[in-house]
Amino acid sequence: MATSIVRDRSYRAAPTEPEQLGAALRRRPVVDQACGIVMHVLGCDADAAFTVLRRISQGTNRKLAEVASAVVERRGRGLEREPVSLCGNEG
Repeated sequence: MATSIVRDRSYRAAPTEPEQLGAALRRRPVVDQACGIVMHVLGCDADAAFTVLRRISQGTNRKLAEVASAVVERRGRGLEREPVSLCGNEG
């Protein structure tokens, strides 16, 4: 019985997985662009730049793709006010 319930849930979730993957692939370029901008403005590596975007996303309760779009749209203006410690460049 439990196996059939799990199988049923998996079956119902299956149509949304390709949609979610497609949406993630469409958002990926803007997130990559935003990471590049953060890397340039704050002088950090790619992992730290993604961490900065993620923390901004969580701190503002906005989706990562929305934060990334805003960073790209503003070409990184205002990011220099982000604490450099977010990039791990603490002296």
